[in-house]
Amino acid sequence: MIKIPVSHLVPGMVLARAIIEPDHHRVLLTAGQVLDEYYIKRIKDKGIPAVYVKDALGIEVPEGAVSGETMQEASRVLSHTFKSLLSTRRLNLKAVRTQVDNIIDELLKNQNLAIGLEDIRDYDSYTYQHSVSVCILSLVIGIRKEYNREKLRNLGIGAILHDIGKITVPQKILNKCGPLDEFEWEIIKKHPWEGFNILRNSGEVSLLSAHVALQHHEHISGSGYPQGLRGDKIHEFARITAVADIFDALVSDRPYRMGYANREALEILYRESGHKISREYLDLLAEHIIPYPVGTLVVLSTGDIAVIAGQNENNFSKPRVKILLDNNRRKYDTIREVDLSRFDTIYIKKALNNDEAVQILTQYALKEILWKENIGY
Repeated sequence: MIKIPVSHLVPGMVLARAIIEPDHHRVLLTAGQVLDEYYIKRIKDKGIPAVYVKDALGIEVPEGAVSGETMQEASRVLSHTFKSLLSTRRLNLKAVRTQVDNIIDELLKNQNLAIGLEDIRDYDSYTYQHSVSVCILSLVIGIRKEYNREKLRNLGIGAILHDIGKITVPQKILNKCGPLDEFEWEIIKKHPWEGFNILRNSGEVSLLSAHVALQHHEHISGSGYPQGLRGDKIHEFARITAVADIFDALVSDRPYRMGYANREALEILYRESGHKISREYLDLLAEHIIPYPVGTLVVLSTGDIAVIAGQNENNFSKPRVKILLDNNRRKYDTIREVDLSRFDTIYIKKALNNDEAVQILTQYALKEILWKENIGY
């Protein structure tokens, strides 16, 4: 399966993953659905930026550190919790705690903890999926810090509820694609205090967890908000969550742009480390981020274009690849799979930019259609 923007979908392509309707948490289209013009229009109308489709490459995205089922349920529960809070002014922390415990259980059972990000993301409401992803990434750092179970739970609850204060922000501001004006920015800057007050007034959330909502936009340099705290004055849970929050925001697909590649996002974060975010916690997270997830198109040192087909757990920089094009962008007659860990002189030079990668991958999705129609390629 390969991920392509909805702008490149054509009738005949086949969904490789079900699409969950944003905000309603129900299946919009099932895996195996053959797309036609009507379905493509529905996908676009829902504001879904990209989907997984079947291809002629035989690429299979592996199960991640946390299962898709666990993530989807956590997102659904979080959505229900936020909406219930708006109507009843009561926070159902028990349901949230259960989801955090489920995530912790899966992470502790997974000895590898390799995060590709394609494996912890589904087509769901950005707000809730982002919060679940931030929870997972924060807990990975907490596990590396050897936190005990109670400390992991407090970190996880704070991370998954870090943006709860945004329920007080008008949707037109949250969903605005262009830059915010001064008035809108002032409203946005109030959400950490709003979130902190919601969590503390619930009577169930620990002060440690509540401080994540309050302080996750503080910067190490003191240039953040809402209090302008500096360095160690920012609670460690908030410093951890800030790293996870920014990383996930960068790699997430949005209606107005495709997400950054993992490696690009890490490079951006390292430029901000020591100023906005903690270098210590960034280093811990970076050790578990796969730089080139399965399905990524890369340029090899030979000049060939290849797609990542699988990972080598002991060396993420030397994955298994399928070589597609030569250095003149001509297709090879036969697609060869190569394990880069077996070659000292062949390595990945860079990932292709989104536009070029999409153009190439779309050809292999179209090739799958033609094969199915038995008209050759």
